[in-house]
Amino acid sequence: MRRMRRVICVVVASLVSAIASLAMAEARQATQRSGDAPRATPAKAGFFMSFHVHAFKGESYSLEIKRSEVRYRSGRYFLESDKSWRRVHVPKEKLEWFKKYVEEVGVFGWKESYVCPVFDGIGWRLELRSDARKVVSNGGNAFPPRFNELQLNIAWLVQARFGIAVQEKDCNDV
Repeated sequence: MRRMRRVICVVVASLVSAIASLAMAEARQATQRSGDAPRATPAKAGFFMSFHVHAFKGESYSLEIKRSEVRYRSGRYFLESDKSWRRVHVPKEKLEWFKKYVEEVGVFGWKESYVCPVFDGIGWRLELRSDARKVVSNGGNAFPPRFNELQLNIAWLVQARFGIAVQEKDCNDV
């Protein structure tokens, strides 16, 4: 019985991960269809951050920072990707603080994947590059430490509602 549960958990976790990957691919395709040119990520110089969080049948939020350009969008899940990006003017000092904050909060130490084997729920994806450092992390119903704090600081940065309050947990550590 225990073995069967473990197999089911692995299968469900794989399905959640696959669904999250499909949702991100759909969002990228919708962005290209909506007329926004695909965004090239910088090679090894500068700062780039892409962060997306969504609740199944709920809200969805996306942020992109490329050097000093900040833009975001939000809306209902699967409809958010059809919305236009909103450019935000962020004072240089505020953006520099945020870049340092992201480093200090430990985002570069995040694991590649955080997945809790539960259908529906909350999915997210983060890509961060700063000079020669890079992290790509994603999850479904599991989150790294200080995830809520990061979302709150993004809301402060763009001066708009951003993010979904979550219980910070990693099912693999339980």
